[in-house]
Amino acid sequence: MIDVEIEITDDEYRTLKTALPESMQSAKVGERAIELVKIYFRKKYPGCVFATPQRGADLKVQHGTFTEQMEIKGTEASDISWAKIKVSSNQSYELLRGGMPLYRVVSVYERHPRLFIMKSNDDFEMIPEPRWSVRPRRNV
Repeated sequence: MIDVEIEITDDEYRTLKTALPESMQSAKVGERAIELVKIYFRKKYPGCVFATPQRGADLKVQHGTFTEQMEIKGTEASDISWAKIKVSSNQSYELLRGGMPLYRVVSVYERHPRLFIMKSNDDFEMIPEPRWSVRPRRNV
């Protein structure tokens, strides 16, 4: 597992706070995580390009001969929060099992977010879980 601090400038932090303000909605947390990963790659590979990923991936980055797709999971928590990581599509599951990395961004709303880059079978395993649908009870 690779653990890095995502270095963001004061301007980038202000832009993120304006464009993607703090929210408890998981979709908003996810959007913020994707933007933080883009910042990470722009610094690691200046001039990189983000392309449409394969179905089941969240982001695809290209720079010269380097191309990588990834699943991105964000959390406002400051730790990995394993219990909150869910892979909900078969496409994502298959790509992760095939070697696509999982990028876990923690502290997405903080000034110093962290990124954990993980691989299936090396750093984590995926356990199938049954799901239950919840709906209002009908009056009988």
